[in-house]
Amino acid sequence: MPQQAMITSSNLEDIEGYIKSIEEKTETIFLKAFDTPFTEAPEAMKDLAFMGITAVSIFPGIDGVCEEFKERNFDV
Repeated sequence: MPQQAMITSSNLEDIEGYIKSIEEKTETIFLKAFDTPFTEAPEAMKDLAFMGITAVSIFPGIDGVCEEFKERNFDV
């Protein structure tokens, strides 16, 4: 099943701000952001492919096939 997702809906205008205020009150971290250097992209893509997450699995059809072919066969 391509592009599986979990979705959360809220009526809060600034849900991240609300979660941050709860984090401060409870001294618990709920959200954390990670910056991955671009130089790590090839290794990350290999890890994702090992887990079965590829362009074809996310975008079935000709676009996904072409993207995966490009990733496998060309240094881009």
